Amino acid sequence: MEWHRIMLASLLVIGSVHLIALLAFVPWLFSWTALITCIICVHLFGQSITIG
Repeated sequence: MEWHRIMLASLLVIGSVHLIALLAFVPWLFSWTALITCIICVHLFGQSITIG
């Protein structure tokens, strides 16, 4: 049952990331500068994954 443990760990990590992402809707934690930086960085740093 090794794969059940791996799937549970993946589920917890991915679920945690999505729950933390919901904090962007809290006004005190949201900034337009961070959003623009995130969009730019996804394109800049994400390209190396698809190119390489």
